[in-house]
Amino acid sequence: MRLQRLSGVIEGLFRDHAKADDDDDEGITVDIVRPLFSTLSHLDILDEIDPEGMGPEWLNDLSTLPALTHLSFNNPPNSKILHTILQACPRIHVLIAAFHVSEKAEVHAYVEAMGIRDIRFVVATYSDHYGDWELGTMGGADIWVRVEEFISRKKRGEIEADVYLLEEPMTIDD
Repeated sequence: MRLQRLSGVIEGLFRDHAKADDDDDEGITVDIVRPLFSTLSHLDILDEIDPEGMGPEWLNDLSTLPALTHLSFNNPPNSKILHTILQACPRIHVLIAAFHVSEKAEVHAYVEAMGIRDIRFVVATYSDHYGDWELGTMGGADIWVRVEEFISRKKRGEIEADVYLLEEPMTIDD
């Protein structure tokens, strides 16, 4: 069975946990071009990404993942990074900037500051990341399903084209 969905701290997969100070990210070489990642369709990145910088080098390799269609950041990066990913990854159907529902002020400020006009981009809120992940493993309407439905509704004109915020709780029956 090949890996299709992954949610985690990507840099943590490449950290040498045998070292005493395994919290030190200096010198970590992340290689997502490895065959393990080639079958990923859904990638939920939990890494902390500097909101002011251009992100880690390995983000540039996302475009090499042939099956990647769904990408989410739980620590959303800046608009430059997201613009670059959307341009470099035409196979991406869904790009989520995810925030916890308790970050309401940050969410609205983020949406205002983004300036991204791409139907594939959605800012979504969640109340329980791990509960949502578990729901998805059981075939339920997890954040991926809800965002896909949100985008479909935008395409059908049921949601304004310039709306990018999907707030929890939205069910696919809304």
